[in-house]
Amino acid sequence: MANLERLHTHDLELGATEAIQKHYSRHVVEARPVSQRKLDFEHSRPRWLREMMAEATGVFFYVFPGIAAVTTFTLNKEDAGFGSLLQVGFAFAFGIAFAIITCASTSGGHFNPAITICFATWQGFPWKKVPYYIFAQVFGAFMAGLLLMGMYWEQLSVYAEATRAAGDGVVFNGGPASVLCAFPNANQSLGYLFLIEFFVDSYIGIVIWSALDPANPFIAPSSAPFVIGLGKSLHIPNL
Repeated sequence: MANLERLHTHDLELGATEAIQKHYSRHVVEARPVSQRKLDFEHSRPRWLREMMAEATGVFFYVFPGIAAVTTFTLNKEDAGFGSLLQVGFAFAFGIAFAIITCASTSGGHFNPAITICFATWQGFPWKKVPYYIFAQVFGAFMAGLLLMGMYWEQLSVYAEATRAAGDGVVFNGGPASVLCAFPNANQSLGYLFLIEFFVDSYIGIVIWSALDPANPFIAPSSAPFVIGLGKSLHIPNL
């Protein structure tokens, strides 16, 4: 109603209302025509650059909310109101879904070096694109971590001082450094962590291939981003 009052017409303003255009009796205001300047810019921009930007943006979309949720959970373990494993799982799940919805139409929505290598090995994805896809993915994750450290630097510094004072250091499972990557427990080796990651990533890969299979009658194209996101959230119990 706010749009109708502002416009003083019976038209709906351009925006999210486009989604209801086929289900609403009133007319949706038409979008402005694309200018020649914008068309020239899109034409001159290399395709590989668009794909890299999409991959980096998509990785940022799910890594940042995910590690931000991990950070609040790590810093406030005594108060579940500030974070929980459920919150972390939903942060990654919805982050991946939004990343696919936003960027997959440009780059294919790999958002993970393992997925890119799998596509190149079994799905015919060009190997010449693999290096810069992986570079873009790492760059997007790095930018997410950089922004996180900027936002939580004060709290993480206080937490790091406390863990150092307790003689634990900062690099351990549940420590300040674990907000950015996984570490094994004190009685575990890196090999144990590798096996966990290998199994979980294999599990996620099966979910992804199933969701992308056009012959799968249980998955609609519109539900695939959320199914893949929920598959990723199964990784969270291993934190």
